[in-house]
Amino acid sequence: MKNKKIRQNPVQNIYWDVDDVVLNTSETLVKIINEKYLIPNGIDAKTIYDIRDWNLKSIYKYLTPEQLNEIFASNEFWDNVSIKMGFIQIIKSGVLSNYFNYFLTIGTEENLSRKEQFLKDQLGDDYEQFFFIGIPDGKNKSEWDMYDSIQIDDNFENLVDTNAKIKILLKNGLDTCYNNGFNYYIDHPDNLYYVHSLKDVYEILEFNTKNKL
Repeated sequence: MKNKKIRQNPVQNIYWDVDDVVLNTSETLVKIINEKYLIPNGIDAKTIYDIRDWNLKSIYKYLTPEQLNEIFASNEFWDNVSIKMGFIQIIKSGVLSNYFNYFLTIGTEENLSRKEQFLKDQLGDDYEQFFFIGIPDGKNKSEWDMYDSIQIDDNFENLVDTNAKIKILLKNGLDTCYNNGFNYYIDHPDNLYYVHSLKDVYEILEFNTKNKL
């Protein structure tokens, strides 16, 4: 196994969520739900822009948590999901060399195992600049110490109670119950940035390396 590349004088840690930040998870889930449950039953296909809730009942109202977990663990999911081009562009830009980078993601034991292996396989040598932290279902990201760090997530609830210094909520052009803080709290953290694309994330990281936020 190759040694991890240790950054010289890094600015901060970055904790990257994986699903819908690094991977096009929701897009892949919707595709499979369309093919498995909607189209065969004469129901119009949906897109990611129809998503309104975390459990995807806005896509298929009869979808159960067990069925969703089954899709997450399936070969069909892992054969279709991909790393977002915007994330690849961030890696290739070189900006991450200024940080220690962690994948911080929640899932079942099987999902976490497959997710880690998928990232290793797809990123190749670029994976050397990341560390993988898998959090079991039922645990909360606020239990992880992110002091003076940057946290990037697509779920407001995963961000609001952590001690990260900079919190970036990636909305992916969607307006859902889980990426709209007003559905959770009245008061919003002053260090929370709402962005719609990974290009916006890159611009924050680039600015932060020169003018620490």
